[in-house]
Amino acid sequence: VSFAELVSNLRKALAADYLAREELSLGKIAFLLGYNDASTFSTAFRRWYGEPPGTYRKRLLERTS
Repeated sequence: VSFAELVSNLRKALAADYLAREELSLGKIAFLLGYNDASTFSTAFRRWYGEPPGTYRKRLLERTS
C-alpha cells in the first residue's frame, strides 16, 4: 500500500465519521481533511461512496434518529 492510498483511505474513513457530527459543516470537514474547498471534497466523497456528502449525512442522521 502506498502512502497516497493510506492518506485516501484515512480521509474516506474520517469523512464518514465527520458527517455524523451535525455541528461540522461540509466546508469545515473539507478543511479538516486537507481539501481546498467543499467542492473538491464533495467530488472525492462521491467517488468513494457514490453519493454527495449531504445526501449521505441526511441518510445517516435519519437512521440514528
